[in-house]
Amino acid sequence: MDPRILAAFASHHGVLRRTQLLDLGMPPTEIRRLLRSGALVLLRRGAYTTREIWDAADRYVARPLLLARAAVALTRRAWVLSHDSAAHALGMAILDPRDPYVHLTRPGWTNAWTGERGQAPPCAVRVAPGGRGRRPAGPRPSTDRRGHRS
Repeated sequence: MDPRILAAFASHHGVLRRTQLLDLGMPPTEIRRLLRSGALVLLRRGAYTTREIWDAADRYVARPLLLARAAVALTRRAWVLSHDSAAHALGMAILDPRDPYVHLTRPGWTNAWTGERGQAPPCAVRVAPGGRGRRPAGPRPSTDRRGHRS
C-alpha cells in the first residue's frame, strides 16, 4: 500500500473514510481490490482500517474504539461518544461489554443514536477533528457500564 495512505491511517488513529482514500489518489477499483484481498477492513460503510491495525487491536478495547472512531468519522453533525464508547476513548476500565454497540449522542437533544433518551451523560466525550477524544472540564465521574453515575 502507498506510504502516504499508511501515514494517513496513522495520523487518523487507524480509520479513514472512503472520501479520504479517494482524495489521497486511491481509485475505487483499488479500494475494492484491497477489500477483497483483506488488506483493508471495512469498519462501517465508508470507513476502513488496515488489516495490520485490525489484527493488532484487542477485541475488548481497541476494536470497539476503532468502530466508535469510524462511526464518529462518518457523522455530519456534532455527536459525542457516550457509555462504553466514551469509556474506551478515555481509557477507563469497564466490565466486559455484552453488546458490541457504538454509543453516540447529540448534546442538547432528547434522544441518542442508541435509542436511549436523555442528554449527553456526564461521561460524554467530545471528539476533536483528529479523532482524539477529550473529556469535558471538571471532575471525572465514576460510571457503571451503562454510563450512569454511581
